[in-house]
Amino acid sequence: MEIRNRRIMPAAVLLAAVLLITGSGLTTLRVSGSSEAKTEFDTFTESSLVLTDTLKNGDSVEIQVRTLASAVSFSIDAANPNGGREFTVELYNWDENIKKTLRGNVLHEWTVAEAAETGEIRVPLTELEGGALSAGEYVLRFILNTGTDAVLTRYKPALRGVSCFQNGYHIYGSYVGRIVSKDPVDKMFDRISEEVNVEYHTAPPEWTVPEDSAIAQMDVDPTQWTAVDGLGRMLPDHTSVGGQKDRKVGMFYWTWHFAWMRAVPSSVTEIMALYPEAKNDFDHKVWSQYGTGYFWDEPLYGYYTEFDDYVLRKHAELLADAGVDFVLFDCTNDDATWEQGYMNLLKVWSEARADGVKTPQVAFMLNFVWDPKYTVSSLTQIYEKIYKDGKYQDLWFYWEGKPLVMSHNGLDLEDTYQAEISNFFTFRAGMGSYFGGDMDDGWWGWLHVYPQSVYKNADGSAELTTVGVAMNADYENMCLSAMNGDHNMGRSFSMQPNYSYSYKYAGKKIVCNSKMENSVLYGINFQEQWDYALSIDPEIIFVTGWNEWNAGRNVAWGGVANAFPDEFDDENSRDIEPTKGRLKDHYYYQLVANVRRYKGVSRYDAQQKALTIDVHGSPAQWDNADIIAYNHYTNNTYERDVDGWATTHYTNPGIRNDIKTAKVSYDKNNVYFYVETVEPLTPYTDDNWMRLLLDTREATADNAGWEGFEFILNRVAPAADGLVLERSTGGWNWEEVGHVAYCVEGNVLQVSIPRKLLGFKSGRLDFNFKWCDANLADGDIMTLYTDGDAAPGGRFCFHFTTNVRTPAEVRKLATIIIICAAAALAAAAVVTAVVIFIRKKRRVQAE
Repeated sequence: MEIRNRRIMPAAVLLAAVLLITGSGLTTLRVSGSSEAKTEFDTFTESSLVLTDTLKNGDSVEIQVRTLASAVSFSIDAANPNGGREFTVELYNWDENIKKTLRGNVLHEWTVAEAAETGEIRVPLTELEGGALSAGEYVLRFILNTGTDAVLTRYKPALRGVSCFQNGYHIYGSYVGRIVSKDPVDKMFDRISEEVNVEYHTAPPEWTVPEDSAIAQMDVDPTQWTAVDGLGRMLPDHTSVGGQKDRKVGMFYWTWHFAWMRAVPSSVTEIMALYPEAKNDFDHKVWSQYGTGYFWDEPLYGYYTEFDDYVLRKHAELLADAGVDFVLFDCTNDDATWEQGYMNLLKVWSEARADGVKTPQVAFMLNFVWDPKYTVSSLTQIYEKIYKDGKYQDLWFYWEGKPLVMSHNGLDLEDTYQAEISNFFTFRAGMGSYFGGDMDDGWWGWLHVYPQSVYKNADGSAELTTVGVAMNADYENMCLSAMNGDHNMGRSFSMQPNYSYSYKYAGKKIVCNSKMENSVLYGINFQEQWDYALSIDPEIIFVTGWNEWNAGRNVAWGGVANAFPDEFDDENSRDIEPTKGRLKDHYYYQLVANVRRYKGVSRYDAQQKALTIDVHGSPAQWDNADIIAYNHYTNNTYERDVDGWATTHYTNPGIRNDIKTAKVSYDKNNVYFYVETVEPLTPYTDDNWMRLLLDTREATADNAGWEGFEFILNRVAPAADGLVLERSTGGWNWEEVGHVAYCVEGNVLQVSIPRKLLGFKSGRLDFNFKWCDANLADGDIMTLYTDGDAAPGGRFCFHFTTNVRTPAEVRKLATIIIICAAAALAAAAVVTAVVIFIRKKRRVQAE
């Protein structure tokens, strides 16, 4: 064994070692005694409780000992010897606690090579002054410097007189090793000192948006956007829901799809359309045609995994635009945290933030019961992988001043490592049941039947309640059941027999209830639960869920044959993420609408000053403080070339023209449009090039336009001297209205459209608009989510107005003015009548 040492200061001291645990498993190891004349003592007691810990380069273990006699050597053993490893070993006097000890003076330092055959890492204490380490209390720290990972064996419980640490944190048990006394003695170890004044690593202050960040500089506010969904439901604005309130919306999110990506995917909704009789028949022939990769339907982005950056970026924007503040990752089974999935998501969402997207923040939902094995393991995993080192701290969701974890807290506070984890987080115990009443302080739920449980603060106020799209619950027996049970609480279900909600579209009142045709599209259960949650008005509403998708099949479960416990088909499923099936994006905009009712929105920015633009002039003329800049995220659509679930592979060329900013100006004759891209615009001869969609009025019974839009620019390929403006004659059918002037200069396109072509009279303007590129080839609005670029995304539109008040407020004000005017006229008439009467009376008296 090669030994190189450096004298630091005279003293007698012992050992410490710190190890970052990256894996553990069961093993056995027998240690042979020393053949030396001096007395040798094991630093462990062999038992059936044995673990292996892996030490990587830079990791360390610390060993605290209290000796009764002088020692001449101390060693630990690697269970996987190879002779190529080198350790730095530091010696400290023990001082109150491990962290204070390691900040103290290093009494001596050695560079020690591992023995090739035995794996022994032996420290020659004879190098110390006096030729031995005198009796006392010390810490020896072993740091792996070079070589492959070292595996150390740890027996539980710890030997009396020995205490071990990993990277400065106390752990149970003792590592295999030995100490050799200078002289023969009967007893080597005494009881060690307990840690006092323990110093815990605490969470940094909650992250706030820096002024120089892309989020702050771009200042994208989705609450000012408008949209009409595929069912004709309009998003509420400031008039109907008021200003923004301090409320939070959470969303259940799944990161484990990659774990089953070798399975061939299939849609249960499609299978049921062909074989409805197979619903509760486990042995039906159709099931033999498929494996285990059942989805309730095909997601809009395909059968993806968490390795697909394209999809994760799309999720970041969709959830941010909806007003979702945080997501909880599903880690409710055993101790699986799905590290590969969530780590890639954190990477992609961090990139999205650099592009101006205020993504949701993240936290973890662990087991619904305390499990000393699984829950401690899960907490340790996420603490080590993310929280301890502050990784992606801007993405952490904080509650009550600390990062939140939805988990029971049964941690052992006498264990300094577990105590540190306990002190680091705000805990909320997870309630798994869908049934029962309100809960006291410290509990959160995830899904519940109507009326949902309210999870209260210590003072009795409402902290959280849940909203679910559907529940795997039996409404006759009020118990847990599979999603394909006969009495399942699906998307069309309502607990209240006569429940309904309504909205107006194209001059008609649409009443939505469980008995209506295509009720699955309208989210009856979803809205019933939202209505109740809004009436409670808690601090947080937690929604289940976004993207579970996977529909596991069992012989029986919950009293249901051929059971699909969590997801089944489009009626009996609980995801909001848009689909390729008939649900499309309907539930997404229902989510957005209700989040706005709960949290409020900003007023529309109004542009009151008219400014004539020469579209053939310099783009600099738009640099005017009176012109509103409608900014949008950049880099929205990643290039895609990735495997999904088995047999699937997805490609997408990414963004062609990356839309960054839009502007509008006007005068008495024209409306002017400006759009800016990140890079110079591609040639106007490209397919589906830089289209402008305009929503200029509410839909009518005789013409609802196309997906809420009345006009489109550039559906027909443009020419060098003009762009074609068209008006919808109903659906994706268009008639030409006229040719309009335009100019491209670098990365800026300017357009001038006469007001008369849009039906705008002189005076004030109110309309919605959006730009898109490299999509809508066949009039499929869902391609705004998947292809090219759209600003803003999906069905969202920017709202342009010259009115300080919203149209609804103007109508309300006009009504008030009319009423007041009528009242004034009536009063004037009364006064006039009185005056005439008095004059007549005076004349009579005079006569």
